[in-house]
Amino acid sequence: MEDLKKILNDVFKSSPQLKKKEKEFKILGLWPEIVGEKIAKHSKAIHFYDNGILFVVTDNHAWMQNLRYLEQEIKDKMNAQLIDAKTDVKIEKIIFRLAHAQVLDK
Repeated sequence: MEDLKKILNDVFKSSPQLKKKEKEFKILGLWPEIVGEKIAKHSKAIHFYDNGILFVVTDNHAWMQNLRYLEQEIKDKMNAQLIDAKTDVKIEKIIFRLAHAQVLDK
């Protein structure tokens, strides 16, 4: 099992695109943990851009507005987790948009 882990680590290190995707998946995976189950039912982080922008979709205007008020708190919590995970990325801004129904289907 250690050999497989070493091989995968070597593959990620040798491919900048894979390393970038690995960071993005880590960030997107933090969303439900940071915001909690209730908010995660109504929103989903769907993309992280290299310039530090996290793109989040919500299922209605009310949740979108509430999350805009919580943006700084969410950014602070996510960035703290990213520092703990020793990543070299930082969330600078979160953009909230309404989603098409199928985007939030889990």
